[in-house]
Amino acid sequence: MYYRRQALPRVLKTLDEIYPENREEEKYNLKKYFRYYSRIEKFIWSFYRVVGPVYVTLPLVQSLRCIWTMGQFTLFLPLSLWKMGDPMDNQWWLLYIVYYMIGAFSAISSGMTITGCDLCLYSLITQLCMHYDLLSRRILELQPAEGEDLVTKKLHILIRQHRQITDLANEINRIFALSIIFSVMSSSFTLCLVAYQMLDDVSMFTIVKAFILLLYESKQVIITCYVGQKLKECSSLVNASLYAHSWYDGSPKYRRCVLFMLLCTMEPFVLNFMGIADITVITLKEVYGNAYRLFTVFKSA
Repeated sequence: MYYRRQALPRVLKTLDEIYPENREEEKYNLKKYFRYYSRIEKFIWSFYRVVGPVYVTLPLVQSLRCIWTMGQFTLFLPLSLWKMGDPMDNQWWLLYIVYYMIGAFSAISSGMTITGCDLCLYSLITQLCMHYDLLSRRILELQPAEGEDLVTKKLHILIRQHRQITDLANEINRIFALSIIFSVMSSSFTLCLVAYQMLDDVSMFTIVKAFILLLYESKQVIITCYVGQKLKECSSLVNASLYAHSWYDGSPKYRRCVLFMLLCTMEPFVLNFMGIADITVITLKEVYGNAYRLFTVFKSA
């Protein structure tokens, strides 16, 4: 997002300019997309508010447990950091506090950054879904038999709107493609390694941390693939609406315009990375399939 920091404001400004008016929101019930995104945002932030503090405080609880059971303080940290020094030193506890605060701040800030970037992507995709849905409904309202010139003019406007929305979708895809593909690919390895770690002879605290990380990675991949599938379905509505409306009542000129738009909307828009991988529910199956195959390899080795 930082690399595309100049493109993102342009996308947001364009989406603000083409956002439908209040009467259109009420007429086509477009507020359901706001509610759809609000549920995603509420779930993600609620999940993070629970997982973040637990992940950060768990090493401290583990250290205090060592005092209770073994009579000595073990230096557990939220993240793996450089060796702090000799625990027998008189100032080791001060160094431990500093390192613990660094680890806690790094974990919380990185989690908030990832969550914020994901929510930005989900909000943009939700607006694209709304515009594709609105476009398909406007197409269904066209009545070529009522007036050729007027309806043809409306169709030309809808063609330009579809081109604008598709250009926005391509720009959003370029902004987030690298982060999405990195997240999806790394999730396969993370899910595999975390599951493998949970099967090893480790403490209950390590299993809890691994399980939290497993839930976090699964949540991110599932929602990303789900909204990618939602975008694909909404963009395919345009082509279906063109075929479903009464185009056969129009003139040959109108039918040629419809045919041209049918060809342009034949392939639904899908989030992808340079045409290599599409972000849909099929991708979700592949992520878990790759994680399971890696897990079996590590387990048999």
